[in-house]
Amino acid sequence: MNDSIFSLLPFLIFVVPLAWGNYLLAAKSGRSGVLWVVLTIIPVVGLLATWYLIYSCIIRLLDRRNGMAA
Repeated sequence: MNDSIFSLLPFLIFVVPLAWGNYLLAAKSGRSGVLWVVLTIIPVVGLLATWYLIYSCIIRLLDRRNGMAA
């Protein structure tokens, strides 16, 4: 029992702050924060979802900066 908890610890240490950041980023950009937290917790999907969320926010900010707000 203890071995399984300790083997899950590195995953939790990495995913919990990432999920919290994705929640805040999604909420600020008008998306469902809970959905992005769930997507972040799924191991492979979480990294892809995080990259998508970050880059879509960067693109949105650059468009606003250039006067092309969507």
